[in-house]
Amino acid sequence: MLFCLGSLLLLAPYGAVCERIELYDTSYLQVLIEQARRKKLADERLWHLLLHYRPTLFGKFKSEADGRGFFLHPRGKVDPQGELEATLRAFFSSASGDDRRAKNWQHPQCRFPARYDWLKTQLAFDPSKLS
Repeated sequence: MLFCLGSLLLLAPYGAVCERIELYDTSYLQVLIEQARRKKLADERLWHLLLHYRPTLFGKFKSEADGRGFFLHPRGKVDPQGELEATLRAFFSSASGDDRRAKNWQHPQCRFPARYDWLKTQLAFDPSKLS
């Protein structure tokens, strides 16, 4: 029960996604998210290139990508930090059986290999802790 509550609090901003994803080793994931924040990885040029972000007139960013499945965060199109954190969470998640049975379903590690490689290099995370 405590684990479930902790997972809900961690994923609260992601709504229905929380119901379908089970996280493993949330403390390790949280350390990586904090490390990414300290390193300001969401501000890195390569992250912006991977997600096709371009600066707007008002100093924000917006992605030129329009594909619905391209973003993992609800505001990923305009939120590089949110998308980076949602990407890390997705890499450390295990989808439910319903998701796995969906046509053309792929784990985010496979759907986004360039994001995975770049984040793994930047954060030097342990792949054995991924689901």
